Amino acid sequence: MIVRKYKNITYIQSIYNILGLSIFISNIKNIYITYITNITY
Repeated sequence: MIVRKYKNITYIQSIYNILGLSIFISNIKNIYITYITNITY
């Protein structure tokens, strides 16, 4: 019972980590794109 609950918690945490990582990567891409466009103009 306790182990199953712990597994569910870690599974949810891993999902949140993956979502946070993808959001972080997309933010870096946006910053990089704006940086390039600022240099070109």
